[in-house]
Amino acid sequence: DQTVELEATTDELRRTTERLEVEAEARESALREVTASEMRYRALVDAFAGGIWHTDADGNARDVPESWWRITGQTARQAAAVWLEAVRRARAGEPHVEYEHEYRLLMPAGGSRRVRARGVPVRDAAGQVVEWVGTVTDVEDARAASEALRHSEARYALAARATSQAIYDWEMGTDTV
Repeated sequence: DQTVELEATTDELRRTTERLEVEAEARESALREVTASEMRYRALVDAFAGGIWHTDADGNARDVPESWWRITGQTARQAAAVWLEAVRRARAGEPHVEYEHEYRLLMPAGGSRRVRARGVPVRDAAGQVVEWVGTVTDVEDARAASEALRHSEARYALAARATSQAIYDWEMGTDTV
């Protein structure tokens, strides 16, 4: 009778051990996947030409990635102070919705650059904002190119209106009009 009871207990322990081993392997696999995902995220942040940021629900900087320093030259402490004010101004009136805002950013070597910040809230299951994530992209060169194109098109339109002659575009390399 004790032998049967001992065998039943042994079988139960064996099944429990097997189940725990399967669960442990599943946890280890999940941890490997999360670690790989975190490594991909960090590599993406470092590869991005702009700055990627994230703050707590109130806009206080949590993490100042290397990409932010490359763009601005600001230390984490400097970025946190400047960023908090910029985020609060950008979200004024609508503090819990995504936003996009352009502003001038002072550069470490002097001068400033126009940048575009875009932020989106991260919400918990109840819909409460728990943090913000977003990007900062230098748009100075794109803005300058757009302005130069607009100026060139305006000059072309003025020249076209001022002449009674035909205007055409001749590609000398291919001798095509």
